Amino acid sequence: IPDSENAALVYQQAFDSLRLTDEERETLRQVVRGEADLADPAVLGRIRGLVQANRRALELVGQATRMPQCRFPVDWEAGPQAVRITHVVWARECVWVLSAQAALLARDAQADGALQACATAFAVSESLAQEPLIGSQDSRQMLVHLACGTLEDVLCRTQPSASQCLRLAEAVGKIDLQSGHIAAMEGERAGGLSLFEMVRSSPQPLTTIRLLAGDGFALRSPAAWLDAALTAVQPALIRYLTAVDALTYLRLMNRAVDLGRLPYREVARRPSLDEELDRLPHFPPHTMTDLIMPYCSEPWMERDWHVARLNLAQVALRLKAYRAAHGGYPASLSVLEGALEKPLPLDPFSGQPFGYGREGNGFLLY
Repeated sequence: IPDSENAALVYQQAFDSLRLTDEERETLRQVVRGEADLADPAVLGRIRGLVQANRRALELVGQATRMPQCRFPVDWEAGPQAVRITHVVWARECVWVLSAQAALLARDAQADGALQACATAFAVSESLAQEPLIGSQDSRQMLVHLACGTLEDVLCRTQPSASQCLRLAEAVGKIDLQSGHIAAMEGERAGGLSLFEMVRSSPQPLTTIRLLAGDGFALRSPAAWLDAALTAVQPALIRYLTAVDALTYLRLMNRAVDLGRLPYREVARRPSLDEELDRLPHFPPHTMTDLIMPYCSEPWMERDWHVARLNLAQVALRLKAYRAAHGGYPASLSVLEGALEKPLPLDPFSGQPFGYGREGNGFLLY
């Protein structure tokens, strides 16, 4: 990516500009989690101070979110055991500050400004969209969770303009967690195969397996028997068995990638990868597969939980836009669809429309 188009370089400037003490980080966490209220003058004063102190960082984040691509400097050649993604920690802190800014603006009745801060928070999550690591995609989903929580609070407290609501609804609708999840599984598959290659090329493959496994790893196969058997055979045979194990791993990871293209409601009807792991024979041993696969086997439900929150956010924003235009909420979601002349996103767990009902001056969406 050319430097002029790479948002990561501007994000790095924003990260360098962040000014947060440990006490301020704790205050941010409490506000984001709803454990501290801006109605408390002391909390309000601290939040106003830290938002003001990080004005430059927020400006840089806003600039970065308007750039076309993002690729943080990650040394992929270091191998899966050594990849460092420290930028996700700084991205989280930026979203915390944006959430605080949105809460302040909502409290000051600046509804559109609060919604813009939410939009920037969602855009920060997209800085990780192309990273082919489960850790990166998990962090991305965490940022989505934080942004959705902030948005819900803003929509409960304010009435933004219809245009701002619809603009953010369109942006949220473009967040594709499924493709990021598939890319992560493909990346983890490649990383796992590089671990197999590390074992195969080692002059002491069994020692390498032990180092990769660490102290807390327990084989599902009879460990004492396997250890004695592998110690007695030649390294060439260990490498052969590792190659056989790699084929098993590749088959299971290919299935994991294919399952990633399905919604969880369909994945749940099929035999799980954990069940396949349990059914693997004790011989030939599948030591490396047993070591690596549990970290990749069942992420679909959590992914779709965040998809559901994004879809709820889109519908809620369109409900607020309808209220801004018509003076009240629609009687049903079908009325909203008719006014929008476009279908609403569905509940990914049922494949059906969300539940909706008016409650007093507001609504319940679930």
